[in-house]
Amino acid sequence: MISLVACCVAVTTWILLEYAQVRHEKNLVKAWGKTVGIKKSSHDRDNAGRPSISSVPGSSARRHRTPPWRSPFTQLDGAHLALLVADVAGRLRGGAPTGVAWETSWKRFIPDVAFAGIDEVGTPLVLMDIIGLKSIGHRIPRSLKEASLGRWIRSVQGSGVIHASKALDSACRLSGATGAPLAHILDAVADGLEDAEAVEEARRIASEGSRMSTRILLAMPLMGVIAAQALGAEPLKQFVSGGIGTVLAIVGLTCMVSAYFLSRYLMGRARGKEEAIDPALACDLARAVLESGAAIPSVIESLGEATRDNQLARIGRELRLGVSWERAWEEKATDQLALALHSAWVDGIAPDDLLSRTARQIRARRLAEARTRAEALGVTLVVPLGSLLLPAFLTLGLGPIVVHLIMGDGIIGLG
Repeated sequence: MISLVACCVAVTTWILLEYAQVRHEKNLVKAWGKTVGIKKSSHDRDNAGRPSISSVPGSSARRHRTPPWRSPFTQLDGAHLALLVADVAGRLRGGAPTGVAWETSWKRFIPDVAFAGIDEVGTPLVLMDIIGLKSIGHRIPRSLKEASLGRWIRSVQGSGVIHASKALDSACRLSGATGAPLAHILDAVADGLEDAEAVEEARRIASEGSRMSTRILLAMPLMGVIAAQALGAEPLKQFVSGGIGTVLAIVGLTCMVSAYFLSRYLMGRARGKEEAIDPALACDLARAVLESGAAIPSVIESLGEATRDNQLARIGRELRLGVSWERAWEEKATDQLALALHSAWVDGIAPDDLLSRTARQIRARRLAEARTRAEALGVTLVVPLGSLLLPAFLTLGLGPIVVHLIMGDGIIGLG
């Protein structure tokens, strides 16, 4: 009787948790659907270049304190950073010093994360700290706070924040190297951050069905163990008996663990490989610097140095020394930035419109590919997970019942 009650409680708890998760995801879908289509350019914001505080995610009207076991970084998302950048650009245009603009905006939009000043090129040190967090996601956590931070880093939200921080670091370094106004460059980056946030959100929402199915499949062997316990087969006692029950436990747990890590690998692969530099961001940054009067070779070289792309920096130096366009771009002939700047270099055509259109096309294609990959993930997961979790269910759930029938008197529940 106690086993049956425990089984009912466990199943009920699991169902309630899954229902709460589904409701939460539906609310996210509704909120995302309302906001993605109403995106404004950074030039269409209010006169001061800053959105009102009521529109800020996590503003004082809704902000809650970070629990002590979670890192404040887990409260960040791409929307926070996009609004932060727009606010900083507005303050810079108003004449505020770079350090003061960053500190004031940071404390207003992201008060939970301490601001630690800027470095010699104008990059906030806290952004460098965020970029350095990526290593934590691949090591064994040493505390509950580090475990929550590691999960956030591996999530779509955390990955988007790290990519956005890299983009802002590149923008600050590019401004320092070329002398282009930082406010103008940040305006270009802000629009890109909003588009990147929409792509990440679309990918996450499209893949949530596959993730939910994976969670349910991973829980089935455990449900089998609970059912076997409720029927009186005593699977836990069999698992530690040292006989055939132990063999069943080893096989079942091996299949479960393999299925878990395989699902994580397939979900990570569905996101695609990370590029050294976002091609859409490269087009945005190049357009912003070219509008400030810089020459194409200097823009390419400075962009390569700012994004730590040695190959791109080399191409810029070669063009500045007189190497032909085709020879300089020989190893990156299909690069979107090269295609967008080719007409400007060869024929003297203004590259602004072509760079802007190229960036929009890259992001639109990326959004479609993100949805397609996420939706195809469910099909990709079925066969490998089924081939591992079905044996896990049979060995952990059905196996103990069969052993009990064979070793007992053949009727479960009767002495």
